[in-house]
Amino acid sequence: MLRYPLDTPGQSLWTSLNEHPYPAKPAGLFLSDAAFRASLHPATPVLLSAVYLLATTLANRRKSAPRDMVKASATLQHAVLAHNIFLCLYSAWTAIHVVSILAPYFAQGASAGGLSGFKTALCTVPTHDASSTGLLRFITLFYYSKFYEVVDSIILVLKGKKVSNLQVYHHSGAMLTMWAGVRYSASPIWLFAAFNGTIHACMYAWYAASSLKLPIPGVLKRGMTTLQIAQLVSGGLVASLYLWMAYDPQAYPRHALPSLGARLTLPEDYYGSKSNATMESLASSTVYRPILTAEAVRDKVASSLSASGTAPCVSSSGQAFAVALNVAYLVPLITLFVRFYIRSYLAKQKTQ
Repeated sequence: MLRYPLDTPGQSLWTSLNEHPYPAKPAGLFLSDAAFRASLHPATPVLLSAVYLLATTLANRRKSAPRDMVKASATLQHAVLAHNIFLCLYSAWTAIHVVSILAPYFAQGASAGGLSGFKTALCTVPTHDASSTGLLRFITLFYYSKFYEVVDSIILVLKGKKVSNLQVYHHSGAMLTMWAGVRYSASPIWLFAAFNGTIHACMYAWYAASSLKLPIPGVLKRGMTTLQIAQLVSGGLVASLYLWMAYDPQAYPRHALPSLGARLTLPEDYYGSKSNATMESLASSTVYRPILTAEAVRDKVASSLSASGTAPCVSSSGQAFAVALNVAYLVPLITLFVRFYIRSYLAKQKTQ
């Protein structure tokens, strides 16, 4: 089995996944420590996605003639509109914050070490920054939002429509893939939050406009589907690169440590600066696992350096699992979206 810098030698893959430290609870999160950890237990997304699959299957098998309950109720119409506006604004809020955190981080890496510094920044995205303005807060909330998004399917059922295989796979898979990214502090999970957040902001704005019965050109709907496919393909390609890339720790000396999901104790001068909020925010967190010191992480990364002085971009088996799961999820999802595109737009053109 391939070993990564932060894996414990001699452990099986299962043990490595099970023993991987939990991330710190983000500052200001509305959950207790116990509830936060429970939300990251694998049973949570597995059970909830299974319930969702069962519920949508039963709903699609209704034998009685369905009626549009939303159309018949002004209250439900207002609720649907509020749902779409909320997800539009929330998705935009997430994407804006993730980009505003990472754009300067990537730029500083490129400025410090050119392409090598940029790669180092990509490989050390601080997904474990649990401060109130840190990345972990936004990706954790984005993970929770995937459970709320099943309301989309409830709305379809209330309208008397069937829930498509595309939507069922999309929602159930998103619960599992976002869980893996947050649970194992996988650096490329930022792609999900930034790309998906941006597209969802546009998509739910479209839904809100449709709820208001505003005139929208049909070409925009086709363009929206094209954008969804483009972000899935580009996100999948970039995420898969994380499994093969390596970085030079010296190319961007002030980079964050690899995102490892552990609380760290750091000497003040470890990075030559007291202003590294990413690291300092973790030092004050309550510990769930034995503390892994910065020196220990540095030594682990140093011991994994290749002859060319580079370390693997993925630093643990847990992170590799999260990336692989996300990429594997995207392949069928892209296929379903392409089939939808062909059936909805190209096939209709041929019949006209």
